[in-house]
Amino acid sequence: MRLRLGSCLLLALIATGRSPVAAQTLRLAPYVSGLSQPVGLVADPSDTRRHFVVEKGGRLRVVESGVLLPDAALDLTTQIVSAGEQGLLGLAVDPAFATTGRIWVNFTRAPDGATVIARFTRAAGDPLRFDPASRLDLAFSSQPPQRAIPQPASNHNGGVLLFDRAGFLIVPLGDGGGGNDAFRTAQDPQQLLGKILRLDVHVPDVATATPTDRADAERGYRIPPDNPFVDGIPLAARPEIWAFGVRNPWRVSMDAPALDGTGALLIADVGQSAREEIDYEPAGDGGRNYGWPLREGTIANPSAPGGVAAAYLPLTGPMHDYPRSQGISVTGGHVYRGRLLGDAFVGRYVFGDFSNRLRSLRLAPTAGSAVADDVREHTGEVGGLSGGLVSIDADLQGELYLVLISGAILRLTTTADADGNGVDDAWAATFGLAGVAPADRGPFGDPDGDGFTNAQEYRRGSHPLGGPVALFGEGADGFFATRFGLMNVRDVAEPVALRFVRADGRVVTRDVVVPARRSLAVDARAVPGLANQEFATAIEAARPMATARTMTWPATGAAYGSHSERGTPQPRTTWYFAEGATTAFELFLLLGNASGTTPAQVRIDYLRQGAPPLSRTYEVPASSRRTIWVNQEPGLDQTELGAVVTSLDGVPIVAERAMYTRGGAVTFAAGHEAAGEPAPATRWVFAEGSTSPYFETFLSVINPGTVPLPVTAAVRLQDGTTAGAPLHFTRTVPARGRATIWLDREVTDEGVALAGQDGISVDLTAATGFVAERAMWWPGSSAEWHEAHASAGFSEAPRAAWHLPGGEFHANPSGGDPFVQTYVLVTNVGAVTEVVEVAVFLTDREPVRVDVAIPPNSRQSLAVSDLLAGTDIGVLAPAHVAVAVAARSPAAQLYAEQATYGSTPTERWARGGASKGTAAP
Repeated sequence: MRLRLGSCLLLALIATGRSPVAAQTLRLAPYVSGLSQPVGLVADPSDTRRHFVVEKGGRLRVVESGVLLPDAALDLTTQIVSAGEQGLLGLAVDPAFATTGRIWVNFTRAPDGATVIARFTRAAGDPLRFDPASRLDLAFSSQPPQRAIPQPASNHNGGVLLFDRAGFLIVPLGDGGGGNDAFRTAQDPQQLLGKILRLDVHVPDVATATPTDRADAERGYRIPPDNPFVDGIPLAARPEIWAFGVRNPWRVSMDAPALDGTGALLIADVGQSAREEIDYEPAGDGGRNYGWPLREGTIANPSAPGGVAAAYLPLTGPMHDYPRSQGISVTGGHVYRGRLLGDAFVGRYVFGDFSNRLRSLRLAPTAGSAVADDVREHTGEVGGLSGGLVSIDADLQGELYLVLISGAILRLTTTADADGNGVDDAWAATFGLAGVAPADRGPFGDPDGDGFTNAQEYRRGSHPLGGPVALFGEGADGFFATRFGLMNVRDVAEPVALRFVRADGRVVTRDVVVPARRSLAVDARAVPGLANQEFATAIEAARPMATARTMTWPATGAAYGSHSERGTPQPRTTWYFAEGATTAFELFLLLGNASGTTPAQVRIDYLRQGAPPLSRTYEVPASSRRTIWVNQEPGLDQTELGAVVTSLDGVPIVAERAMYTRGGAVTFAAGHEAAGEPAPATRWVFAEGSTSPYFETFLSVINPGTVPLPVTAAVRLQDGTTAGAPLHFTRTVPARGRATIWLDREVTDEGVALAGQDGISVDLTAATGFVAERAMWWPGSSAEWHEAHASAGFSEAPRAAWHLPGGEFHANPSGGDPFVQTYVLVTNVGAVTEVVEVAVFLTDREPVRVDVAIPPNSRQSLAVSDLLAGTDIGVLAPAHVAVAVAARSPAAQLYAEQATYGSTPTERWARGGASKGTAAP
């Protein structure tokens, strides 16, 4: 919730939090073997099961689900030279590969050894082969035509290709070979060698290009407009150039933004005779001069060729370098953004060298650079290396692989992954993967059929055998404290995955196990990565589970406000809200978009009471949550309203509404919150309600139809007077409008004034669909109000059993009212008395079960303190509770809600929240 405070929303740049993974000893596990001089592994962005392997001799191989396929996806063996440092050296796969089918490869061509960057397209009807006829060699000169970059010697070819955060192709090129920049290329602004190039290769095919695009299509690229030398400043240089002064940048990687990385480039530049170096380039910060051949790492090059001056200053020094006595020919790696190696490893840069050393360093980005420290040697830890470490590559989950030119690729894993399959054994055991078919247990299995492999589920923090059982659009930490209540009524423990999507798009996860027959509370304050954040939440389990969210405020000291809501089972494209006011209140709509790729275009129709509707359109980015402060929308301050939220492009979202009093001595002195309803209905039932002098109860009704709608209320009372039949009254709601029913002032058709009722249940019906919510304020009249709670009614049919998680209870050791009390409100809309078992589920002991009789057409209020009478729980510390209501008769017609109230030393029931029960499965 966005607050009107001095620093209302603190979006600290915190790395993705996950369920803590302890540091483990690193180890290596076989991934694939039988290759011929592999030099790189590249993930297929369209399929997590598939990797491409670059073989130096000229073949592009495919690995699917850990199995090397026999046929090459592309074979260039007759078109390249592969002696020494030459060969097929690099591959970049289009980030939009699923749509375009494009790849780019880097090789030294036969017979002259010139560097070619060639584009190929996937063969029609065969996703595992690239069409040789689709080849387009990028043209780096038009006068004369030159579809290659000449190489004056056979070494220092660079090789790797990759896309940067902006989607442009990065092409690192060596200095042309020899020693000490013999051909004087690295500081020459008219030479592409000794540079890093940056190209926009997303141009149309020649056959489909328009006249405007044809030149770029034939060349195979255009110049990105923000390349540093397009305007000739600080010097006239080839516009393709992104950075100067590299010797042989054999391996370059990007700190993956998709995995919460910074987008920075890490450039491992092979040394001459003194130093190996690693350069750090913040995302988008081109135009740097890394100093070769004037400098080698952090030292001046004593063998620099005469007559060579820096093309421009300043020279940018390396983030890290080391003498060749510690390793020869650096093999650049990746900033680790996976999960398997443990939380302490996240953010470390893993690298090595061709002399079979494996290391990592801690990386701390600073303004324009990064600080590297805590360099660790891992060679001995993994049992030694042999075979020529030529590349360290990452999959889509951020896990790392070591490529050995001798013919094998190894997975970097830990002792917690005893079988070496890339999934933590404890995680697999916790979520029950041992109980599925063998083919579904490994990293490429998908036992729940949701399209995410086990490796993806592990990295995402989602459930490998289940899906969402509850979604919440609201959640915040800082001024608020947020807690989730989980309820397991079964006789076996249930693993649960919680995924929090922050307002800045980052995802934080937490895994928990709810013991059999227990209640469990998950406090967002204890989840790393959620401090001072706004977030939406998805809770996943293998079987249905009742959940609820409670938010209290302020988070420190005595809380004077709270609200609660049950989880929404699934996202929708439309949500309805009947309650809302911007008069004496701050009104917020909270929209969560869990789609990982697609933003949602959302229209909100504001149905104003007594005025025409107004509509506004908003964008909710992918994997994000957006807060709409309704008071600040033109024409919507100082009004009462409902709202209809529609995702215009079909992207499902979650929507909730929060409303707080404005002004006063404290922030948000009172407030309530409720989830939207997915559709209008012809019946809405409220189990909670009171018109006693302590409460004021309101029903808000919106009519989305085009004609006025009579709505009839059937009223059931706690005092037993309606056991024979409910009372009734009817009110009309304007077309495309909203009406408020103030129950304390209503008189039924039978002449009964509803004021003064301790417990009241209302059943609203109409001929066509409408939406209704209830708000209760206390104490007394509006001048005295200090808190409220709200909820939509039940639109589902009555049930015999309901589950109510997320309650609290804290007895007063001195006697008197409990400090925190939870009530269960049960309405029997049937015509016979029902005997109901009410079971209170606790966090540390078996449930307490009590039988209660609920008369027909009545409503009962059951205090948890009464249900626990006779136990020792009344003298214990604060308890998180859940309640199950189950009638003996399966034909019982019941509804159940829960209301929790907390007191401060100076205010009775200073805070409170209410939520509907979840139908028992």
